[in-house]
Amino acid sequence: MPGTAPSDWLADVWLPLSPRGGLVALVVFVALRWLATSAGLMGIFLFWVLLFGFSRYLIDVLLARAIDQPWPVPGAESFNPFHEVWRFAIALLTLVTFAVAVALGSSGIAWAMVAVAVLSHVPAALALSAMDADPLRWFDIQAQWRFMRRVGGPYLQLVVIWLVVIGLAMALAARANQLLGIAIETYAILVLVTTVGGLVFRSRTVLELTHRDLPEEQAERAYVQQLKPRAAKLERAYAFFSRGNEQSGRAVLQELLTDIGTEPLDWLLGELQGWEDPRALLLVAPLAIDRLLGTGDDVAALALAEICADRDPAYVRQFRNRDAIATVATRLGRADIAATFSR
Repeated sequence: MPGTAPSDWLADVWLPLSPRGGLVALVVFVALRWLATSAGLMGIFLFWVLLFGFSRYLIDVLLARAIDQPWPVPGAESFNPFHEVWRFAIALLTLVTFAVAVALGSSGIAWAMVAVAVLSHVPAALALSAMDADPLRWFDIQAQWRFMRRVGGPYLQLVVIWLVVIGLAMALAARANQLLGIAIETYAILVLVTTVGGLVFRSRTVLELTHRDLPEEQAERAYVQQLKPRAAKLERAYAFFSRGNEQSGRAVLQELLTDIGTEPLDWLLGELQGWEDPRALLLVAPLAIDRLLGTGDDVAALALAEICADRDPAYVRQFRNRDAIATVATRLGRADIAATFSR
């Protein structure tokens, strides 16, 4: 299972202190909170504004980490009470749950075990609520159990990391001065959300996670964009071949082949195999077979050669690389294909 390596967790823990990560945001929120505690009556108002903004920002951090995006920069919208209230609701549920767990943990051993059980559900509840943009998912215990089962061992590791981070933060903050204590608590909270986001990203396959900003989704969109102009040219070629204008169709296909890579070539071959007219596929196939043989993919090259031979056995004997195809076919034990390309 991806995500079990200690280096993954260390990266999540380091991220809030990284200059490329959350260091600037950490300094900003620590300074604002310290100012709020030192500003008298005005500080009370600032504290509530800060609580709202920081809570929403935590969800931004979790979502960015969950889809492997750069660390978000806090903006004015984070402090807008009317903008995406669901983020604040999720963060508030998290903070209330933490407060309840801390209260239970200080009430004796038995209640401390209850607190651990409560906290063990928080990462799953937080991840599900944030990824679905739905605070009500916080109360979906069945979905949380499914989340835990799918993620498996790394989820247990995350719970242990959370308990260690919370325990250390509480112990160190209690012995530090006011400013340092605020810094420790703020850093610990950021670590909690980065570890959840990191786990979600590394477990995105088993969680069947989809999001337009995931690297896989971005690559797929880029690939589709790359194919758009080529698809238009292919439609032109099809129009020419369907009207019996093979010369113009061949010219368009030659344009396509001049700058096409391995993956788009696979796409082109797949499209051409669906055409009723076999001539277009037979035109492109020799180049494709050359590339496949050049990369050592003899089996795929032979499979394409067999498709072409089925389409037009006489035409394939004009392939410039027919000798290479015959040699590969002989080596792979396909005497029938070797005979077709040797005649």
